[in-house]
Amino acid sequence: MKLAIKASQLLKLLVPLNGVVEKKHILPILANIKFDLSMSALVVTASDTEVEMVGILQLADGMCQQEGVITMSARKLIDICKSLADAPITMHLEEEKCIIKSGKSKFVLGTLPAADFPYLNANVSNANCITIGQASLKNQLDKTMFSMALQDVRFYLTGMLFEAFDGLLRTVSTDGHRLSMSESEATIVGQDVKAVVPRKAVQELQKLLLPTDEQTVNIQISPQFLHLVIDMPHLETEQPIELRFTTKLIEGEYPDYRRVMPQNGDKTLVVNRKDFKESLQRVAILGNESLISAFIKADSNSINISATNVAQDKADDTLDAKLTGESSLEVAFNVTYIIDILSVVTGENIDLTFTGSHSTALIHDPADARSIFVVMPIRL
Repeated sequence: MKLAIKASQLLKLLVPLNGVVEKKHILPILANIKFDLSMSALVVTASDTEVEMVGILQLADGMCQQEGVITMSARKLIDICKSLADAPITMHLEEEKCIIKSGKSKFVLGTLPAADFPYLNANVSNANCITIGQASLKNQLDKTMFSMALQDVRFYLTGMLFEAFDGLLRTVSTDGHRLSMSESEATIVGQDVKAVVPRKAVQELQKLLLPTDEQTVNIQISPQFLHLVIDMPHLETEQPIELRFTTKLIEGEYPDYRRVMPQNGDKTLVVNRKDFKESLQRVAILGNESLISAFIKADSNSINISATNVAQDKADDTLDAKLTGESSLEVAFNVTYIIDILSVVTGENIDLTFTGSHSTALIHDPADARSIFVVMPIRL
């Protein structure tokens, strides 16, 4: 294997793949990326056996001077490329070592055989296909990913539900205490889809998508895998880069999220989103470190937000607001859950709908009719 390339160009190929590389690896080879070099393209693969990402860089004449395949440390190679900025480099194998040279600099990296590198072997030839705008998909992930559970014996709660039906793609996540749901128009070829995508895959996919890209992405979903291909023109490399993203799906039936949606809520609290978020952040300063809870008391024209901690410190803040359907209302929430929602919505005001005091809140941004959030109250 022998390659001549600019360090900056190689870095643009490696960085999107780095998040997939297993940091707490059981198998040493999972800390590596696979280099497959041919005369026409450099194909680099990262995998943790659950999520796999393949980056393909088309090569100009003369860049590949000898074909070959090997694996080497992802972190070390990325750090080397960062240190060399835009300098040209050469890479070649010598006695099972990868020799990297640039000017008077030389690096020698250990390698492992490519034959030992894991593959998902995903078969999506008969998969259902969902076509959606790249910016729309990113917006959906932004508005739902924070509600995924970090750890739960119900493994499906650590992922996100992708549900495709009636010309819509709906994403749903819940950790049992809160729920986020968002949907966008999509073109569906095949049957309706319900698939649970793992947390890490959602996080890495969200990083790849651009909020302003007008291109569409084709998502292929089979019973075991989700697969999509993204062109990366924004990286502005001399040769085009294509990324192929594949993940295993979580087995298990996702809970019926419609059952936890509050019904017949007739008490609505309208408050300025920015003011509400800043008030909660101030009050949270004196909340308990383990569970930052806030007590909210609303009347027709204002809300009072307060929090205390075990040291008997207290924070108190009052905001203008409008409550309809009731003369007063009292409820307590985990402050972090509300702030997470206020951080992803964009409207000037936010609506919180209740069936009564101490009830679950249905939170809605009037500027976004396609996203809904549910937060369970806590007892103080």
